[in-house]
Amino acid sequence: MRECWHRFTLVDYDTSPLDVRCGSYPMKKSLLPAVILFLAYGLLLHWPRPLDVSLKVDAAGMPPLDIARADFLAELNRHGLRHVPTAENLAAGLFETMVPGEWSNDGTMENPAGKATAVALGIELAGSDRQLESYPVGYDIIFEQPWTAAQIPVAAAWLDRQQALLNEIQPLLKRERYFQYYHSNNGQLISALLPLPGSARSISRAYLARAMHALAENRLEDAGRDILAVLQLGERLGQGYFILETLVGIAVQEMANQAVCQWLSHPQLTAELLDNFKADLATIPAPRLPVQAFDLAERFAALGISQAIQRQGAAGLAAVTGAHVNNPVLVDLQLSLADWNEVFRLQNDRFDHLVEILKIEDPRQRRAAVDEFRQQMIEELRNAGFSRSGFLGMTFSLRSGSLFDASRNVELALTSIMLPTSVAAIERVEQSLMTRKAIETCIAIRQYQMENRAYPENLEVLVGDFLQSIPNDIKVDQPLRYRKLEKGALLYSVGPSGTDNGGWFYPSWDPSRDDRVFLVGKDDRTDVLGNPVERTLLPGEHYYNERGKLELISFAGGDIDGLEMQKLARLSSLRSLDFTLTRISDEDLAILASRDGGGDGLMNLHQLYLRSTPVSDDGLAELGKMTSLQTLMLDNTEITDDGLVHLKNLTNLQTLILNNTEITDDGLVHLKNLTNLQLLVLANTEITDDGLVHLKNLTSLTSLNLNGTRITDAGLLHLEAIAPSEPQLGYAAPEPQLGQLWLSGTRVSDAGLVHLKELSNLYGLALSSTGVTDAGLSQLAGLTRLRDLHLQGTAVTESGRAHFQDNPNLNLHVYEKPESEVKFEPSHVIERWGSVIDPDGDCSISRHADELIISVPGVADYSQSSPKQIGQYVRLELPGDDKILSVAEIEVFQDGKNIASEGTITQSSTDFDGHAERANDGNTSGEYYKDLVAHSVTHTKREKDPWIEIDLGRRRPIDMIRVWNRTDFGMHSRLDGFVLSVHDENRELVWQEPHTRAAGRPHGLYPLAHAEFRQFNAPCVLKNVTGDFTFTVNVAMDLQPGRSSRSYFYSEYHGAGILVWDSENLFATEERNIFTTYQPGSQDAPGYDLPRSWFNAKAFHNGSNIFPIFIGTDHFFREVSSWLRVERKGTQLTFFLSHDGEQWIETRKVSLPLAESVQVGVTVSNASRKQVQAIFSDYELVTPASSP
Repeated sequence: MRECWHRFTLVDYDTSPLDVRCGSYPMKKSLLPAVILFLAYGLLLHWPRPLDVSLKVDAAGMPPLDIARADFLAELNRHGLRHVPTAENLAAGLFETMVPGEWSNDGTMENPAGKATAVALGIELAGSDRQLESYPVGYDIIFEQPWTAAQIPVAAAWLDRQQALLNEIQPLLKRERYFQYYHSNNGQLISALLPLPGSARSISRAYLARAMHALAENRLEDAGRDILAVLQLGERLGQGYFILETLVGIAVQEMANQAVCQWLSHPQLTAELLDNFKADLATIPAPRLPVQAFDLAERFAALGISQAIQRQGAAGLAAVTGAHVNNPVLVDLQLSLADWNEVFRLQNDRFDHLVEILKIEDPRQRRAAVDEFRQQMIEELRNAGFSRSGFLGMTFSLRSGSLFDASRNVELALTSIMLPTSVAAIERVEQSLMTRKAIETCIAIRQYQMENRAYPENLEVLVGDFLQSIPNDIKVDQPLRYRKLEKGALLYSVGPSGTDNGGWFYPSWDPSRDDRVFLVGKDDRTDVLGNPVERTLLPGEHYYNERGKLELISFAGGDIDGLEMQKLARLSSLRSLDFTLTRISDEDLAILASRDGGGDGLMNLHQLYLRSTPVSDDGLAELGKMTSLQTLMLDNTEITDDGLVHLKNLTNLQTLILNNTEITDDGLVHLKNLTNLQLLVLANTEITDDGLVHLKNLTSLTSLNLNGTRITDAGLLHLEAIAPSEPQLGYAAPEPQLGQLWLSGTRVSDAGLVHLKELSNLYGLALSSTGVTDAGLSQLAGLTRLRDLHLQGTAVTESGRAHFQDNPNLNLHVYEKPESEVKFEPSHVIERWGSVIDPDGDCSISRHADELIISVPGVADYSQSSPKQIGQYVRLELPGDDKILSVAEIEVFQDGKNIASEGTITQSSTDFDGHAERANDGNTSGEYYKDLVAHSVTHTKREKDPWIEIDLGRRRPIDMIRVWNRTDFGMHSRLDGFVLSVHDENRELVWQEPHTRAAGRPHGLYPLAHAEFRQFNAPCVLKNVTGDFTFTVNVAMDLQPGRSSRSYFYSEYHGAGILVWDSENLFATEERNIFTTYQPGSQDAPGYDLPRSWFNAKAFHNGSNIFPIFIGTDHFFREVSSWLRVERKGTQLTFFLSHDGEQWIETRKVSLPLAESVQVGVTVSNASRKQVQAIFSDYELVTPASSP
């Protein structure tokens, strides 16, 4: 897909972007008639002449073209189809074998590009199910160094699912030609879709991951074959007609070149394997200069833009490039002054000159000629007054000579749209040629080492027997540099800075160090901070910052047996560590908190997640040493009051999660000094009114969760005491900071609500399953900032809404029973599994051997409601000192349409050319520089509390806001802690939502009001059980293809798991869920479904979903099954989760007023438009009567 031409930006010279607008200049009234006459004279002199320009290119087989009538897209396709037979065309083979990642795999959607490609190439496209999966987010390390399935099981499972497709693609790479048919929705070459480059990256990553996996298992022949496959793929892409295809081919080969170094470094490499690899590499041509790209596609695309502008003026410019043109009438006037025959001739001559330069065989002469061409073009643009804004500024500038230079200046303006960026890419090609020679030199180094059992002292000893000559570093025109290490050898060139940094590059420790490094053997150096150079290989999800430092690791839901905690404890750069749903022990925590491994240990750790782990009070004794912690999650652990005493010194804590633990009022006294706490969760604990006294010093609290505690009306009095500080003489009392308060499932009634009316900052309040009635709601009428009030499971009726007539922005959530209740009556019995309950009667339930298989069809429609928020200003802020705010795009939806571009966007400051307009330009790419093309990411200066804001011009109803984050170099984490808000025309707050951690890729979704829907199609298979029991089952889920809701803000829900059923008003579940969110596309890229897998334990009482716990475990999606278990002891249910059926993790406990006899079994729910299939096995129901 061509993303590069939607913004006019010059590269590598000091000029401002071409804004396509004109300025105004003061003019005496007496001069006005003279100017009008002068312009009229110019118009007569330059009245448009008929086009009479013929185009002749260097490529063989391309006839001369009449520019006035040329269809450049059709001509380019004709040339490709004529010169690349389908049987020899790699692109054709890929289209037949797989669905490109840029195309939807939903067979129900139209795909005009695919149809046109199939017809043109005479092929049949691959089926919709044949598409490579995206690699697991955060696991880039699997492409970079050897790894095993035990180290990274998530990646191993992903790779297994790609094997069949990779094996089919590998023989296709023997095809020596490449041409992908170019389709454009508007017929313009500049808008042609390029689906294969993105797929080439996915294919390359999969092959390299497989190669690194093979290296770890000592399968060097397999690894070498996959690495060579990637080099072949990169070379074939270089045959493409567009420079973008060339650049992707280079990027692919650069990834493979580093893999070659890993392969050469393997200790079990033999001389025979090395000789075979060297011979196979010699059959792959070196990267080629983009002569064809500039001679054909790039030339034709540039001329096509000029052709559209010549025909339609400013309207043509807007139609072809998508750019907004200010003052189109004046632009058309300026364009009319040009002689378009001369414009086309000058533009075509410029491409002719560049093609001749690229054909120069001597590398030094060619590079010098390219530099001269580039500098000459820059000087021409400057001399044409390009520093002024827009076409008119260029034409009428003092430096441009006169009015009658319009033809040359128009040509320069049009040239500036594309050529500077494209010419800059030539250097990348030259670097790739140098890299190929560097890899050949690395092979020679390894050959020498194998023969002499030592690495060479210098490169000169290789010349003759191992190497023809030492390659030149093109940046400084000197031989490549070499360093012999203790256990390896380092070959390197200087980077873009032109500075010799001694063989250091930015992932080591400093982004200013930019050498291009090729390592054979082991890099035993240490950087200036004393850290080892090699990246630590650990399982889990990883995120690295822009300096190459590992900042985040998540082991959530994974097996950490054998994890080297000592190695983990030495990662001083870590900011976030997630052990949710693992078997981490107190002894492990002691190692992580210690400094025995040297250095600072984990003393810079900000976030630690220990949710649903066996951690106890002993483990907290060690955590008390981690004083840098800002977020600590301990829910569903074994901690008690005795453990909380160890947290009293963690004064930097801002978030503390303690729900579903055994803490009581006595434990809260240890929290009184944690005055920086902003979020405190105490849900489902034994906290009473007395305990709230200890919270009065927590004046920074903005969110407090007391769901399911023993709080009564009297306890709410203590919440009034939580205020920022005492009022000073002459000043008003400060407002309480508390913005969110959860009291669902407590003993609160109408009498207690009087204590809440002073909490004037409240915008979220939960009172579900309490004693609140319509009468008590009058106490809350004065809370004008309240936006969400949850009253499910209470006696509140529609009459209660009358108290909030003056707050139209309030979302009032009141449970309403469906008009028609579903009566669950057994229909038939399946042996051993129990009664089948299928309320809709259209599900497939069968038994095969010891498996129960339930297939649930998709539903026809949803009943959903989404209250809107009304606002004018959408604001994103990043609170804190020394912050940089960067976003790729902010989308604001009204009735499914993005209206952000209709507003005016501003930001607190601008740095590195990251203007605010880049956040509502329609380009969602999160890479600051995308394939050497001008970026579309904002960038503020480093400052306090940076912000960016969209003014919609007036009050607008808003469905949803979507923020697309920056994604390159791990910089997504810069947005951690951002606050998204909506304000009315008076800048009063309407809605606000803080976010501790920002999404890395591709974006985060922030609905203003989640869609509410009623579940359909929920069959159950249940047995009657009396008394205590233990029920265990294995669950596997799969999501069948189908049409999703296509909603911008709606997540489809599917679940399968255990159900404990008392009645419609009382039941509990533990499910394996799939949430599928539709990701909207664009004109060039269709939307797609993004599935996420979760485990979810929850209980329903009187219609209210109380105390849900959601645990994200993406890698359990699809084929991998999991085990669920529920134990009943009296009124208490305890839920467990297992990855292997042997080691169990407690996910939650809940006490419910269950009857002595209940029904227990399995259920599948489907509220989507796709079929869901669940397979249940390893069923076991144990009761006291059945126990031995």
